[in-house]
Parts: sequence; structure tokens; C-alpha cells
Amino acid sequence: PELSYSINPVQLNTRIELDKIRPARMTGEPLKKLYRNFVKLGYGNYASPYFEFFINSLRSEETQFGLHLKHHSSNSGIEDFAESSFSNNLADLYLKKFFKNHTLNTNAYYKRNMVHYYGFIPDSFPALDFDAEDIMQRYQTLGLNLEFGSNYLREKKFHHHFALNYYYLRDYYESYEHGIA
Repeated sequence: PELSYSINPVQLNTRIELDKIRPARMTGEPLKKLYRNFVKLGYGNYASPYFEFFINSLRSEETQFGLHLKHHSSNSGIEDFAESSFSNNLADLYLKKFFKNHTLNTNAYYKRNMVHYYGFIPDSFPALDFDAEDIMQRYQTLGLNLEFGSNYLREKKFHHHFALNYYYLRDYYESYEHGIA
């Protein structure tokens, strides 16, 4: 059958009025319990000791300070291959000072990392005469970081952050560099 129909559109006048809402503000999370010290100890394959130690101040509105020490090394080699021991060491001391609307953050650190260039079999190179020191590399880094920044609660304030970072790097072959940012 043949269908015939028509549509009579009717426009409904609707008006939407939205209630003004206030933007949500972030609320703080409950404070977690802080611990003054933390120690990690471990020992793995190939005579690999691991040690990490943190000591920190507890929560304060004026200052926060702490010390982080870390050591990870391996002393045993891979059979028939050249010396493959390594060590990674870190000492990091930090201090934060809180002012009414600003924070001063400082830290000084020392890193000492030692590796051996291994992965070859010395017997494959009978003409070469070398010992473990000949394939060793050691990096020492001494650094200092300073930061000063605002921590205003109001968004309309002019927030700012300044930082100065310096390091001195030296290797086993007495190459060195200074870096500043």
C-alpha cells in the first residue's frame, strides 16, 4: 500500500536556567605517620650486597632534614671472562626551610660509581697483558642544589621558583667537568 503522511513541526519554547555553582576546592588528605629511619638490606648472586639507609626529621612547620646513604656492588666475576665487579655509592644530605609563603630547599650529594669493562674472554687475546685496573672506570660526582619557591594557597598570587644546581664530576683517568644550571 502507498503511505502518505505529513509532519507538522511545533517548536517548544524551553528556557534553561542554571544555578551558579562554586568551584570545588582541594581538601587535604589525612596526614600519614612519618618514621624517622628506614633501612633496606639485601644480598644477591655474585656476592652482591645492597644497603640503603634513610634518616629524616619528623613533621615540622619550620624545617625538614634528612640523610640518604646507599651502596650496591658485585664482587664476583663470570667464569672465564674479564673482571666484572662494580659498585654504586651515594650519600645525600638535604634540608628544607619553610617560611610563611616560600620554601628553601637545599641538598648536597656525593656519588661514587665504579665499573669494569667486561664481556670478553681474556684468553682470546693472548698478546694483551692487563689486570683489573686497566679495564676499570670510576666516576665521582659532588653536587649542590639550591631551590627557592613560593607556596601560596591562593591561585591569583604570582607563583615563582628559582633553582641553582652545581656538580663536579671526575673519573679514574683524571678527566673532569663542572656543570651549573
